[in-house]
Amino acid sequence: MILSHPERLLLETVRGPQHRRQAAWEERRRLYPLPTFPNPASQLLCLVAGEWSEQGEERLRLRGILQHTWISNQSKLALVRKLGEEVIWLGDLALTLSCYQNPGHRPIQALEGWVPLERLASTSARLEREGYPALWRARGYAFHSCPKTNLPIRLVTRLLPNRPDRGIPDHHLQEGVPLLCGELLLLRLCLARPHNAWWLADLLTLVPQLSSLEVGKEARQQRAVLVVRRTITRVNRLGFVPLACDLRKLPTSPGEWLERSLGERGLAAHLLTLNHWRELPSGLWDYFQQWRRR
Repeated sequence: MILSHPERLLLETVRGPQHRRQAAWEERRRLYPLPTFPNPASQLLCLVAGEWSEQGEERLRLRGILQHTWISNQSKLALVRKLGEEVIWLGDLALTLSCYQNPGHRPIQALEGWVPLERLASTSARLEREGYPALWRARGYAFHSCPKTNLPIRLVTRLLPNRPDRGIPDHHLQEGVPLLCGELLLLRLCLARPHNAWWLADLLTLVPQLSSLEVGKEARQQRAVLVVRRTITRVNRLGFVPLACDLRKLPTSPGEWLERSLGERGLAAHLLTLNHWRELPSGLWDYFQQWRRR
């Protein structure tokens, strides 16, 4: 991925090697003063405001940024708590509450939650009663918005693309909110298409908190060893604190090697069920026969 120069300096300040952090902060102060700090890199300022102690004369302004993010996130948490435990939250909310020291360290830019397919309609209807109109519904999805803030709210029934449902996913309660477990959050990040500075910050924050053994176990079960391995390698090439999550000894399935080119298609999901390359010809033939019958 390509980081802008101000984004890289902010991430180096809190996620770079120790010998580089102070230098990155001083370079940022010289090149990008806070009053004129460029967007969208300015979104990362709340993370620096919460975790970097050498703030000097900029302390008051950074404290204001941190407080603003915290207040904004509290309004979104209020909605989440209204829904109780019927939704398992993913994305921004789960990452913010699970990974970061304070809810003000990361902005919640959208809400995304998982519900069983049989409860999607009732949960979506409840959101409408709470004042969040539905924008679009499809099988397995419901999209809502907040009229006051345009906050996107997405309900999904499929946790990972191309993977079959496995019942209620592993989750835990934090501040009374059901959140997806860290290993599955990591898999979702690795399988995500858009890569921005917060995607990178989330990986650099989440991975050190996880057990490589548990990550490997979940990745094997979900046929995602290759995508996790590639993502960790890609992030480590950027020169931040190295992520220690070595999955090189774990076996991969044929579908994992083809998924990136096939995308979210039925063929990709079918090939992920194969265990060995020798099964590929028969797997392709089976899928072709199913396609003909449909």
